[in-house]
Order: sequence, then structure tokens, then C-alpha cells
Amino acid sequence: MKKINIGLISGLIILYLSLTLFGGAILRSGFPEPVDYLVKSFFPPKDLYRPLVKMVVDFKLGEFALRENFIHKYPGRYEFGLILEDTPNDFYFNKDLHSLSSEMKVVFSVNGKKIKSYMLSGVFDPFLGKEGNGLILGVYNCPTDLPIDNLVTVEITIVGTSSSDKDKQRAIFYVKKFSDQ
Repeated sequence: MKKINIGLISGLIILYLSLTLFGGAILRSGFPEPVDYLVKSFFPPKDLYRPLVKMVVDFKLGEFALRENFIHKYPGRYEFGLILEDTPNDFYFNKDLHSLSSEMKVVFSVNGKKIKSYMLSGVFDPFLGKEGNGLILGVYNCPTDLPIDNLVTVEITIVGTSSSDKDKQRAIFYVKKFSDQ
């Protein structure tokens, strides 16, 4: 009985250490869905939900363009959006604050070839978060929409600015892994 308990405890320790040390590799290699959920829920890699892109957008500048390169490491859903500075306490419930009057063009490309392109304006889904409050502008999937382990370029262009967006002042454009559940 003692040997069984020691063997069971040793097995659990080995499983725990394996998932902790190799969780990122498991997520990238296409293991069955239950294993992915187990790793994401209990042993997520430290960089799983960290932003891949963070660019400062200053609406007071008028029309401008920004570009940054990044690499997707994990399959699944990704989101891109704006983290807004100085949002009021009622931001989530105030529908008037969920809009973007300026047109923003977001283009994802690989090796100079456009893969996904969005022309954005209007009302978006808000979020509240520990890094700030903001608007989710779009969601895409990897590797269906954009490749994994390839250099991807995102370019955002503010095409037309309006006075209501200039009131927003600065925001941070981000791209990050989104929950797959």
C-alpha cells in the first residue's frame, strides 16, 4: 500500500512538473482539446495572454499611421482593440462612450502580402480590465486567419478624425490572445 501511495504521489508530481515546464509546448503542438483546456486552466504559460502589440494612438494628432511586427505563438482566438485613458466610472454602461467616430484601418500582413484588413468605425464592445478599460475592435483565429510562428505586421491608420474622438486623446492599440472558451 505504501508503494502504491509513493508511486501515485510521484506520478502526480511528475505530471505537475511536466505541465508546468512544458505547458507552452503542449499548447503549440496540437494536443487533444481536453489537454489544451487543462493546460490553459491550471498551467498556462506566462506569456499566453500578454499583449503581442502595444502602440500608443494619439487622436489629437489627426490622421496618422503606425506599424509593428509580432509573432503568434499559440493557436486560438486573438483580439485587437483600444485601451482608453481616463475612462469614467460609468464607462461600461454608458453606450455613448463605446463609439469611434474616426475611421481606423487595421491591416495584418505577412511578407508584405495583406492577409486581413478591417475598416472600423461605429460602436464596439467595451471591456473593463486591470490594465484599463477599452473597446474590442475585432477578433480573429490562428492559424485559420493568420499564421503561427511567422512574422506578422499590423498597420493601423487613422483615416479621418472627428472632434469627439479627439476628446478621447490617447489610447493604446493592442493585439493579444483571447480566451478560447
